[in-house]
Amino acid sequence: MSRFLTAAIFLTAILAMLLLGKPVFSAEERSVDTLNVAVAANFAKPLQFFANQFSQITGIETRITVSSSGTLYAQLQHGAQFDVFLSADRQRPIALAESGVVHTENVVNYAQGQLAFVYRTSDFTQVPDALSELVLSAMSMGKVAMANPKLAPYGDAAKDVLDTLNLYNDMQTHRVIGKNVLQTYQFFTTNNVSGAFVAYSLTPVVMQEQDKNIGTFLVPSSLHKPIVQSLAINSRVKAQLVPNRFNELPFNKSDALMRVSASNLFVQYLLSDKVQAQLNEWGYLPAKKTDIVGPPEVELVQK
Repeated sequence: MSRFLTAAIFLTAILAMLLLGKPVFSAEERSVDTLNVAVAANFAKPLQFFANQFSQITGIETRITVSSSGTLYAQLQHGAQFDVFLSADRQRPIALAESGVVHTENVVNYAQGQLAFVYRTSDFTQVPDALSELVLSAMSMGKVAMANPKLAPYGDAAKDVLDTLNLYNDMQTHRVIGKNVLQTYQFFTTNNVSGAFVAYSLTPVVMQEQDKNIGTFLVPSSLHKPIVQSLAINSRVKAQLVPNRFNELPFNKSDALMRVSASNLFVQYLLSDKVQAQLNEWGYLPAKKTDIVGPPEVELVQK
């Protein structure tokens, strides 16, 4: 067979695929049997649950790496082969796009975190109804922990709340700062502080752990800026996220696997109506709730 005939057959095959709407994946887009997914620790448990569902539906397995957003971000900057990176904030995925590691449109919101204040019910004969009184009471009995506002989105949200309640300055001598929200929660569970601002997703009430000694106060979202959690698809090729195949019923597995790369399909699943509706069970709000930006607009609560 001549080189000319071989080339013609190859080009004809490519043209046929294009006419049929079958994309030709590049090396970094091609569907794979196993996806490498990196996730911030606060979202590790729900991600494992959703990843198992995704594998059952598509047959694509996921290998999950759990660490802090900062650590995973640094690894990606140095060439880590994660297919998808789920951060606890929006800043790091955006930074990956701005530095050219990923396509600018490969950064999307996947959830909104919720802030909670945890305390020991045994410290109270009657638990105050107001958050400000609850925090003040915890301060009077010891120290209160929060994540570093400069490093952790949940710490930044906690600072918003304390500023709004006019308690931030009063808390200076009663404050313990954690590197992240997990360490902050550990300060509380190891009895080093009387109360702590943590991710609602970590609390016993959400994790269905039987601990009657720990009380949870879900902080109203109006008291702080949204805690937007974003992900980045690790590719310089623009992601194909629309239409969302999992919102099309019935789900056509063979067609989806042929037309959409594995990483894109995984993100489509996380953004699907089904998964977004389940986020509340894990202590999060849907990504569509993350449109509001800017400082909280609420009246100050006086002590």
